[in-house]
Amino acid sequence: IIENSNFTDQTAQAMYLFLESTTSIAGVYLTMNNITLTDNVEGIKINANTNRPLEWNITTATFHGNGVYDYTNGGAIRLDFFENMSWRLQDVLLDQNSAKNGGAIYVNMQDATPNVQHTVTCIMNNVNFTGNQASFNGGAAFLYYGGATYDLDWRLISTRVERNIAKFGGFAWSNVATSHITMDTSHVKDNQATGQAVGQ
Repeated sequence: IIENSNFTDQTAQAMYLFLESTTSIAGVYLTMNNITLTDNVEGIKINANTNRPLEWNITTATFHGNGVYDYTNGGAIRLDFFENMSWRLQDVLLDQNSAKNGGAIYVNMQDATPNVQHTVTCIMNNVNFTGNQASFNGGAAFLYYGGATYDLDWRLISTRVERNIAKFGGFAWSNVATSHITMDTSHVKDNQATGQAVGQ
């Protein structure tokens, strides 16, 4: 549990967690509450190098001005993982973060094992993505998988997505073939993809 904490002007990751693989636990559980990350070279980086499911909850958080345009991946949050995952964000502001891919959020589903099925659930409730930018893919969010089958269920509830910009995918870029994206009472406005489509 990490709570009631501020991270400002760090010259590397403001927070880096490496989760080692182990057989002694059923799963990995992370809780972050009332945190602020401002003007860091990178925000939160989590490398879940584990063969156990990951559950991560973030509530009441602000990520502002993190990342380096055209350099970092995931200005505010970078998550690399192998197994099933449940991720919930509640009352979170992601504002004016920048990166090469995933101006605010970069998610890398790393398992490259063929014919393996994983389930990923991401629920965002009252989350604001505003003014984030990426020089390449995903102005606000970048979602990538490496070869195994990831069944992604992404729900946006009362969420605002405004003025995010990237070369491809003004709001989000994803190569996850099995994706279910649901929006409920959410607002999407003035996001920009500045690049040309392949072949045009």
